[in-house]
Amino acid sequence: MADGDRIPKVLVVDDEPNIRELVEVALKFHGCAVAVSASGKDALHQVGAYDPDLMILDVMLPDMDGFEVCRTLRSEGNDFPVIFLTGHTDQASVQRIFTAGADDYVGKPFVPAELMMRIESRLTGVKARKALVETDPLTGLATSAKATELIDRFLRLARRKADPYSIAVLQVDSFTDLASIYGRALSDSVLRGIGQLLPKAFRAEDVPGWWGGADFTIGMYGSSKEFAAIKLTQICAKVAELSFLAEDGRRVQISCSGGVAQYQIDGDAVAALRDEAFKALEQARASGGSTRVGISGVKAIGPMTRRVDVAIVDDDSAMVSLLQHAMEMRSMRVACFADGETAVAALTGGSPEVQASVILLGVDLPALNGLEVLRRLKAGEVTRSSSVVMLTSRTGERDVLAALELGATDHIAKPFSVPVLMHKVRSVLKQSQAWSA
Repeated sequence: MADGDRIPKVLVVDDEPNIRELVEVALKFHGCAVAVSASGKDALHQVGAYDPDLMILDVMLPDMDGFEVCRTLRSEGNDFPVIFLTGHTDQASVQRIFTAGADDYVGKPFVPAELMMRIESRLTGVKARKALVETDPLTGLATSAKATELIDRFLRLARRKADPYSIAVLQVDSFTDLASIYGRALSDSVLRGIGQLLPKAFRAEDVPGWWGGADFTIGMYGSSKEFAAIKLTQICAKVAELSFLAEDGRRVQISCSGGVAQYQIDGDAVAALRDEAFKALEQARASGGSTRVGISGVKAIGPMTRRVDVAIVDDDSAMVSLLQHAMEMRSMRVACFADGETAVAALTGGSPEVQASVILLGVDLPALNGLEVLRRLKAGEVTRSSSVVMLTSRTGERDVLAALELGATDHIAKPFSVPVLMHKVRSVLKQSQAWSA
């Protein structure tokens, strides 16, 4: 009966110990969490602390009857289902039950199977209602409350595993003008379009959510704020490619700005991280540069190029995580790319998003293989300032020579020893520093 990884919580209120125990055993057997109470006043007190999904409520209680308990719950805005247990099932008693605000009743003595059937039916309704509340119908994204809940889980995991976690905020520029100039239908189309784009652009473990108005938030597990900024810049570019049809037939294009902040470096809670990310966003806007994504704690001055010691381009996530951790533990600045196209987009151009002293480049990459990436890096003159070391299981002379002719400075055969690779990276970095000096 559990909703995904969430266990339904039921509060059982009855002054008969045998009844409480019977219901509790049946509920736990069917996968529910259970709290019990023997009086009405105690039950009302527990509601606030326990936050049940459903209540089983006896009519006859020692201090206040179940009718009064139910009326009090409804007057205080509690809308979870209440199922009465009662020995009185005549028409007048049943009418009092529903008038008090109950959702259902089961007569005493009861058959546990019947009670569980009624409970399961009501919990299914609760799940359906919560699904509507947790997902915004316009954007199709998690609401701010649901997204915050999911991000909080990942923050706890990141703390436990000492992994990086970043929060990005994305805001549609001049959003209020869209509705006033082109109509509400167009602004809704913009929100819907971004809502469809974000889940496709991020990984399953990332959490995109809508915070209302022009504001979106994305939680990114395992990402430093520098890498998150690269990803967000790519999203802004994709949004800029979209066009929306106005009521007068015109095609309208929009732009977005963004900011990123990193867990424990810039804050420890979702709200605090969002605040810092928004400060970075405003700073990026104020800079007037073409790049509209800011990084918390990094001053934005025109087009943003992030300088790192090592860029790792490989789709082996386990290996990349291991290398990134080893390098960051040695105070190296690292950027990671899981595919060749993303790497080329970030590393090339007049004002590249990332400039790396050393590029560790895998050969067998999705979409764009490592040799083609290297060819484009050479064409963009990146290999003049960055040393490229190939990570490859292809150790034949022809493959090695092809990489060297395209501008690679070295190659390392997979599988490799991390200490050996780290030694080679440090050596290349020292040479790069000597040349730049």
